[in-house]
Amino acid sequence: MKTKLKVLSLVISAALLNACGTTSDASATKVGSSAPQAKAESTQPKVKPVDEKYIWI
Repeated sequence: MKTKLKVLSLVISAALLNACGTTSDASATKVGSSAPQAKAESTQPKVKPVDEKYIWI
């Protein structure tokens, strides 16, 4: 009985880990998901170089 419970808990844990891993990978590979990221990157302002007198060492 105890071995069945251990096996069942291992199977459930493996299934949950597998589901969590595939969710993040699937969202990154969806078609069109890179378009909002490209738009967000283009709207960010360019960084200007800072004068050395304002840099703390």
